[in-house]
Amino acid sequence: METVPRTDGARKFAHILHFRCPSCGKRIKTVRANESMSREHIARLIFQPTCACGWSGQLAGFNALQHTVECWNGQTADNPAVPDNAVEANTKRTIRQTP
Repeated sequence: METVPRTDGARKFAHILHFRCPSCGKRIKTVRANESMSREHIARLIFQPTCACGWSGQLAGFNALQHTVECWNGQTADNPAVPDNAVEANTKRTIRQTP
């Protein structure tokens, strides 16, 4: 997997939040890219996740069950950069295999 560096020089962080669906209780994963590493900044935002059970609604970031932050130095050739308002639908991660 080839990493393509960002051309604008701005550092981005991927904020991964897990919520509990108010309807069925399953986990809902939401991802937001932001130039701020601050969890407090993201906790103030309102997210509109959709669950596999069909529920869709608004949840505040501070209600997340789990909030992790990863450095987002660029984008990969097979995974373009995530816009600031994107919600990740696919929760599976690609595992890199070495020969």
